[in-house]
Amino acid sequence: MLRSEMRIFILLFALVPGLAAHEMASLSARRQLLAAVSQRQSRAARNSVEKALSTVVAEAKPFFFTPANADDGVWRLLWSTQTADVNPFALPSSVLGGVCAQLISSRDGSVQNIVRWGRDGKKNVELVGSARVRSEKFGRRVRRFVTITGLDVLHDGVRAVTLFAVRKIVDGQQNSDTGYLEDLYNDGSLRISQADNGLMYIYKRELVSVWTRGADTPEPRRALGTWAQSGL
Repeated sequence: MLRSEMRIFILLFALVPGLAAHEMASLSARRQLLAAVSQRQSRAARNSVEKALSTVVAEAKPFFFTPANADDGVWRLLWSTQTADVNPFALPSSVLGGVCAQLISSRDGSVQNIVRWGRDGKKNVELVGSARVRSEKFGRRVRRFVTITGLDVLHDGVRAVTLFAVRKIVDGQQNSDTGYLEDLYNDGSLRISQADNGLMYIYKRELVSVWTRGADTPEPRRALGTWAQSGL
């Protein structure tokens, strides 16, 4: 009986590698990483994060794969290579003194990177970078190639200023890809991604409502309604 149960256990890991990624990255490694990213920016803190990050990725790597829609939803930035040790008075989640989130919809092929200053949904200012994204499989992982399409400033969810917008269309496609992002780890609530230039990002899944409250127009976050309906 025990042997039969072990076979079922092994088979589950073989058939559901996405689940295995969550199980195989030990809770202790995950806790160490979350503790490390909560420290203020410094060279020592950066070293702690990079060590813990490497452990999480290494433990999950033999079992990890990326479903095409695994990243769909709202992800708040916890740490990045660029914000690891540049401001000793700030947490690594701080971008220009604001909080940052990434909003992804594989259905619409869109990504928005948002930096928000002020209280959530009340008297806030947001810098919103919009992009189109297309996905390609590379082994067990998915690379998401990004094409930047615009940059807007919003006040209380309403567009105040468009800093730039890409309008060029070639053969039915917008301008060429500007880079790609690949997940190294994603257990549904914690995500580690690497850009083609080697920069690393750590995200935590966020409630959609936190980033839609007070938004009076569907632009430039038209895909959020899809996520809200899905209950993410």
